Amino acid sequence: MKIWGDQKDLDLLLVNAPLSDYSKPHPEYTVFQPPIGLSTLASYLGRRGFKVAVWDDDTDKVSPQGIVEGILGIKPRWVGFNTFTSGFEILDDILERINHVSPETKVMLGGIHATVAGEDFLNTDRPNQIIVRSDGELKVEALLNRNNLADIPGISYIFGNEVRINKENDQWLVQEIDNPLFSLDRRFVPYDPTLGNLSPDGKRRAFIASSRGCPYECTYCSSSRLARENTAVRFRSPQSVVNEVKEIISTGVLDIKFNDELVWASEGRIKQILGGVLQMGFGREMGLQIRGNGRANIIANCSDETISLMADAGVRRVGFGVEQGTKEGMSKLKKHLTPEEVINATSRLAEKGIPALANFMFNIPGEDEREEKATVALAKELIYIGRKYDVPIEIDGYPYRPYPGTEMYENLIRVGYKKEDLTKVVQTEGVTGGGSHLQVEPYVHLSAVSLEREREHRYMFDSLTEMSNEELHKLDNKYNVSICLERNRTLGAERGE
Repeated sequence: MKIWGDQKDLDLLLVNAPLSDYSKPHPEYTVFQPPIGLSTLASYLGRRGFKVAVWDDDTDKVSPQGIVEGILGIKPRWVGFNTFTSGFEILDDILERINHVSPETKVMLGGIHATVAGEDFLNTDRPNQIIVRSDGELKVEALLNRNNLADIPGISYIFGNEVRINKENDQWLVQEIDNPLFSLDRRFVPYDPTLGNLSPDGKRRAFIASSRGCPYECTYCSSSRLARENTAVRFRSPQSVVNEVKEIISTGVLDIKFNDELVWASEGRIKQILGGVLQMGFGREMGLQIRGNGRANIIANCSDETISLMADAGVRRVGFGVEQGTKEGMSKLKKHLTPEEVINATSRLAEKGIPALANFMFNIPGEDEREEKATVALAKELIYIGRKYDVPIEIDGYPYRPYPGTEMYENLIRVGYKKEDLTKVVQTEGVTGGGSHLQVEPYVHLSAVSLEREREHRYMFDSLTEMSNEELHKLDNKYNVSICLERNRTLGAERGE
C-alpha cells in the first residue's frame, strides 16, 4: 500500500476511488493521470496543520475489499473519496463494506458526482457519511476542526432520519486561486517525477492545473451543470503558471501535461503562458514537451504567429472534444463548433508538427445513422491530415454515458428513463482493429441506430489509424466527408492530394 504525503496519525486519508472492480476482470487503462484535485486539497490542508495523505487506488488497482482493509489498517480520523458517475456502483459497494465492519469510520465524499447528485450516497443506515460539494478546501477544514455541521455551507449529511442539504455560499469557494495557500505541494501527488518517481506507465510526466471549471455548457458534460449555475470559472494568472513550469523544469522534468478542462481557453492565454515559457529560455529546442486541452474553434481562429509560438514552446499535443461529425449534431450538444473548424484546427497544428487528439462519442440520444457515419468520416479526414504532415493524429471514440446534472441526462429522465438504468454500466468484450479487449459500455442503448449497426461503425472508427491510405480511400463512398460539411467541397489540399 503506497500513500503520498504524511505516513501516520492521519487526520484525513484521501482516496482516488477506483473506476473498476479490480477483484474481477477489468478494462486495462494504460494512460496514467494522478488525482490532482485530491492532491491540491491535501496541499491546502497540510499547510493548515493537518496530517493528510493521498492513496491512488485506481492507479494501483486495489480491490474493494483491499481498500477497506487498507483504511482500517491506517485508521485515519476521516477518509475521503472523490466520486465519478462511472464508478458509482463500485464506490457504493466500498462504502457499504466500510459501514459493515467499521460503522464509526467517518467518510466524506467530494468531486463531480457528489456535487451534482451527492444525495445518491446518503442513507440513514450510513449516518457517518458527509457530502462535500464543489470546492472542498474550506469545508473540509471546517469538518476536520469539528465545526457544527449546520454552520458549514455546501455540504449534505444525515441528521436523525432525514437528509439535510446546506446551501452553498460563494465565500466558501476558492476565489484567490493564485494564493500560495491553494498551490500544489507535489509530495501529495502520486508518482510525481519532480520528486524522483516513475509513473506506472513508465513516463516522467508532471501535471499542472491552471484553472478550475469550464465556461461552456455542453449538454452531456458534468461541468456544464456548474456553468449553468454560474459557479465561477477561475484561471490562475499566466505568470503563476509559467513559474510552476519553471519549477518543474528545474528538477530535470521536461514532459508536462495540463489536466485542466481547457488550458488553451483563448488566444490571449496561449500567448501569455507560452510566451512566458519562451522568454525564460525554455521550449522545443531544449526538449520541452507540453500537452493540454483546447477547443478546435479557438485554435482554428488563432493567428499564424500564435500557432508557431505553440510549436516553438514545445506543445506536443492539443486535445479537443469533437463528439459528433455534423454541424447540426454539434449544435444539439451545444458545442459551438463546426466540422470545418475541427479540420482547420487539426491542419494548422499538424503543419507545425503538433498532433491533435480528437475525442468523439457514439450512442448519443437520438443520433441517426447519417450522423454516426459522419463521425467516422470526420475522424477519417483527420487521419488523412496527419499523414500529409507525418504527424500522428489520435482519435478516441467513447460511448456516451448520461451524467446526473447534465441537460441531456435531465431530458432523458423527463421522457421516462430510469435513473438507475442511465447511470449503470456493464463490461463487455470489445473487438476492434487492434484485437479484443474488455471495455465499459452504458447499460442503456440511446441512439436511433441499432446496436449491431453502431458496433459496426465503432469497429470501423477504431480501425482507422491502422489502415493504409488505400484502405481509407475504399471507405470514402460509405463514410464520405461531404456529409459533415456545410458546403459540398473536397478536401484534397488538407489531405495532400
